[in-house]
Amino acid sequence: MTNTNTLALTLGDVSGIGPELIVRTLDDSPKENILVIGPQNIFELAAKKAGVETSGVKILDTGSLPEVNLYSGKPNAETGDVSFRAVEIAVKMAMENEIAGIVTSPIAKSAWHLAGHDDPGHTDLIERMTGRKTVMAFEGSTESGEILRLALATVHIPVSEIRNHVETGEIIKTIEITHGELRSKFGITNPRILVTGLNPHAGESGDLGKEEETTIVPAIAHCRETGMEIDGPVPGDAA
Repeated sequence: MTNTNTLALTLGDVSGIGPELIVRTLDDSPKENILVIGPQNIFELAAKKAGVETSGVKILDTGSLPEVNLYSGKPNAETGDVSFRAVEIAVKMAMENEIAGIVTSPIAKSAWHLAGHDDPGHTDLIERMTGRKTVMAFEGSTESGEILRLALATVHIPVSEIRNHVETGEIIKTIEITHGELRSKFGITNPRILVTGLNPHAGESGDLGKEEETTIVPAIAHCRETGMEIDGPVPGDAA
């Protein structure tokens, strides 16, 4: 049944902290319009251990797991497959407008791989299933309350391979998605965006790397021509 007010919470890898995060969050939050996706027996055991009452919480049971896995600190192929399927189910439900959004608990990427799943993580799985570019973003604030929002151009890539994935077109897509979301979801009419460099000192005019001049600067110029308030590249530690 379609309910576009519902948030789906995936249980994550049950050998880690995911189940506790969810049951303690539900203890302090309204339980209406919440759907937990994962092994019901593990969810109920986690709630019992935490002393949390979870009556009224809707659960989409993905099948029982041996309870010895809960908080074991030993992710394995079985816990990895269950955590993967929970996210997969949630994404499908979101694509069919059965839920409003997804909140994911931590997974063990190594366990996904042990279970035969090649996606490096949540972001990559969502991107593959939807066929659309995803942007991982974070928000934080200083002690004085100033807000900093950070969007990543690359995720889950070894440092040795990053330079091969920094492309002008992909940077433009990341900036455009970030700009659009800041306007539509955060109500910021004219977002100010600062782009960081890839190399130390943002390449130091090419002396410490050419990626800024060859790929990042053209992306910034393109976005600026569309009317965005955007600057960079600047060194990451100075941003």
